[in-house]
Amino acid sequence: MSESEPWVPRTDRGDHRGYALLGALLAAVLGIGAAFALSAIFVLLLGGFGGEFSMPVLVGVLFVTSAVGLIGAGSGYLLLRGISISGYVRTRIPSFRDLLWVGGGYVAALGLVFVAGVILTVFQVQPQTTNQAAELGMENPSILLWLVPLSIFVIAPGEEFLFRGVVQGRLREAFDPIIAIPITAAIFAAIHYTSLTGAAEARLVAIAILFFPSLVFGLAYEQTENLVVPILIHGIYNSTLVLLVYVTIQMVGQTPTPV
Repeated sequence: MSESEPWVPRTDRGDHRGYALLGALLAAVLGIGAAFALSAIFVLLLGGFGGEFSMPVLVGVLFVTSAVGLIGAGSGYLLLRGISISGYVRTRIPSFRDLLWVGGGYVAALGLVFVAGVILTVFQVQPQTTNQAAELGMENPSILLWLVPLSIFVIAPGEEFLFRGVVQGRLREAFDPIIAIPITAAIFAAIHYTSLTGAAEARLVAIAILFFPSLVFGLAYEQTENLVVPILIHGIYNSTLVLLVYVTIQMVGQTPTPV
């Protein structure tokens, strides 16, 4: 498709801003709800086997079922609107330009988080929070190594399909990129509240930090019109953070205070 060709097909209400915002929120909520529901069902089913599965396998199953829920709900939302998934969520083999965006986006995402960490340090703000998967990894470091391929091949594809492919796509039907991308980033960051641990204030700080790399994911999708690009940026970004925690635990012998 050419850059000037609109995302098709659209409904008659596609360019209505109110409907676009409500639709984006609905898709996000449905996706997260489906992810939690499927994960809970599989946990109950696996529980019937009497704990025969190792922790890495259980973590892998949880993330796979979560990704299925995100992609399934996003796909269902588009189908209910009478929209072709392949025509709406754009994917292709990355070009050289796409790969440049992957590299630049990765550096930008990490750089923004680093700058945010420096600012927090200057103002002596140390939010005591982490996500649940990282907590498990700190107790069992081998899980962190499992999170590297899971981040690239499971977590990032599921989250990017729903949030960049569906949510941002829905907002782009009615809003310019300068509005649609930050709204999507805010929704994406806020949705992670339930996966974080710690006090509410600490979670809000973590969400504010997560907003910035999410902007990079959204901008990369907007500029390349290829969902593979933000998937790679997101997956490699997550993997880097996971590996930094793993190396710190193994080499320093201390559990780092997550930001």
